[in-house]
Amino acid sequence: MAPRAHLAIYKVSFKKGKKSTAESSDTLKGIDEAIRDHVDILSMSLGSGPKPLYEDSIAIGSFAAMKTGIVPVAAAGNNGTFKSMLSNDAPWILTVGASTTDRRMRAVVKLGNGEKYYGESAYQPDTSDTQLPLVYPGVKKTQETLSCQAGSMQGFDVKGKIVLCGTGHTDNTEKGEVVKKAGGAGMIVMNQPWQGNTTNADAHVIPTSHVSFKDAWDILTYFESTANPTASITFEGTKVVAPLSPAVSDFSSRGPSLINGGIIKPDIVAPRVNVLAAWPFQLGPNPSPTTPTSKTFRFASGTSMATPHVAGIVALLKNSHPKRSPAAIKSALMTTAYVKDREGKPIADQADGVAPHSPWAPGISTQWQPMILASSMISNTTTMSTTCVALDTLTNKSQPLSAALNSAPR
Repeated sequence: MAPRAHLAIYKVSFKKGKKSTAESSDTLKGIDEAIRDHVDILSMSLGSGPKPLYEDSIAIGSFAAMKTGIVPVAAAGNNGTFKSMLSNDAPWILTVGASTTDRRMRAVVKLGNGEKYYGESAYQPDTSDTQLPLVYPGVKKTQETLSCQAGSMQGFDVKGKIVLCGTGHTDNTEKGEVVKKAGGAGMIVMNQPWQGNTTNADAHVIPTSHVSFKDAWDILTYFESTANPTASITFEGTKVVAPLSPAVSDFSSRGPSLINGGIIKPDIVAPRVNVLAAWPFQLGPNPSPTTPTSKTFRFASGTSMATPHVAGIVALLKNSHPKRSPAAIKSALMTTAYVKDREGKPIADQADGVAPHSPWAPGISTQWQPMILASSMISNTTTMSTTCVALDTLTNKSQPLSAALNSAPR
């Protein structure tokens, strides 16, 4: 978004077991160092879920940064479709939700009855349209068989066949490893009801198509009503100008911020589904021992991917208007962003497929408009007004936020 921007990286998250965790003290230290280095923008792809402002290290550190003119941009989190389960909901933070783009990495499922369904996959091998038998371990109705976990193929002959697998409990690529180990020729990953139309283009190890919940329902209906169900998976590469784009992704965290006085959040959404990203190790089938960096990219998803998109736009705006306050920049973005998709329709929510976004999942997309650089449609604020707004209901304390900040544990 801002190709000539200078980057300063502050490590605040450290691996503990299989997960990375950012302690409050490390987060505050990182923000403090950024303030000392006179950065212009904080791009924070981290969060810890709903918290009162006086207990939230990102909110506390961002307030200090905002007072010096730094624009704090932070991810809303990936806890959709539940209401009010978002992170980084302080009013002085530019909170970023997630949307799709109009690009799809097509993986086409054709059933034995001729019906076609368009899913996604990053692995796009050359395949034929030969119909192969379908197998659904989920007929056993256990968590393991429904989601194709390790050991779930026992008792099923999947050799040379396409296996139906539900999402959840394990990574989609891990399901493919299980199917491949059992001799399966392909896999169809099926969304759960709450996931709607959001599909992932993963680096699978066998021919795979990740389909929406509606398509999954149709495929299962065909499977259960046909004596010898079959399917094929073919690939069409990258397709653009997909309908209903952009749309709010299913797991983009929703508002409002009930724990902090009903603040309407997120502020804005940006591309976060299937964004091409560098990766530290090889992915997909047939890793190369001679060229270990040949397959170190993947399509990643999450509000962590959306946040730097917005931070980049903030950088462009700061470069054009260096004296604008963080509040003015936030206002400029929110008042000049698109509110309709490419077809001129209200931005949809992928959780249910077609319905316009609700107030809890603002459909404001940062598909950048040139007018943003010249926009005078801005509102401003001051540290004093922000402190006054944060009284009582936001802190659950009978004191201004400035007192809470001074008394907060360091």
